[in-house]
Amino acid sequence: SLVSRANQRGVKVSISITGNEEFNDATKTPQKRNAFITEIVNFVNDNGLDGVEINWEHPRNTLEWNYCIALLDGIKVQLPSKKISISLQVAHPDNVKIYPSPTIPEQVWEIADAINLMTYDEGGVSWPTHSDTTRAIEHIGHWAIWGTTGGRNLCKRELFVGSAFYGWCTDEDNCTTIGDSIRVPYSEYIGGASWSNRGDLPADARSKAIHTRDN
Repeated sequence: SLVSRANQRGVKVSISITGNEEFNDATKTPQKRNAFITEIVNFVNDNGLDGVEINWEHPRNTLEWNYCIALLDGIKVQLPSKKISISLQVAHPDNVKIYPSPTIPEQVWEIADAINLMTYDEGGVSWPTHSDTTRAIEHIGHWAIWGTTGGRNLCKRELFVGSAFYGWCTDEDNCTTIGDSIRVPYSEYIGGASWSNRGDLPADARSKAIHTRDN
């Protein structure tokens, strides 16, 4: 009923499949990958969905990117009329190198109908908060430049920007949820702008949206 009501209003519904190491295990052999793709295709068709979103976040090397591309391509072949998207972190949290880099194959841009850039869950001293607006916009720009220079003519309109409506709470933070790095909802961090791990405040989300629109 959700899909039916959404489609009546011109809204598309996709399944989002999330993982990281799990994706590597599910795609590291052709047999496993084909079985995984079959499960996805059957689920989409059985439920009348409009597409698939693969939330792999950050393939770390050429081998993992090969697995990722093979998965996306396999889904696209089986579901040619559906929308295929992938969520990727705008920058790699475990590496000082800027995403995108030569490690990322251009095929991901060519196969996917949309690349959802996660402007959150970033770490390191260069990110004042895990979803810092200034750093996020800088890295969104890197993606746009990478896709349109060096002989590449990839469509910037396939890039989408995601905001963070949650924060990370640690014992050092002044929040009601106490624990070792616990994710907390928007309603808790909205009044705690001094948190080192807060998500996007309304002004942050607005700035990211304006940058996306204008570019």
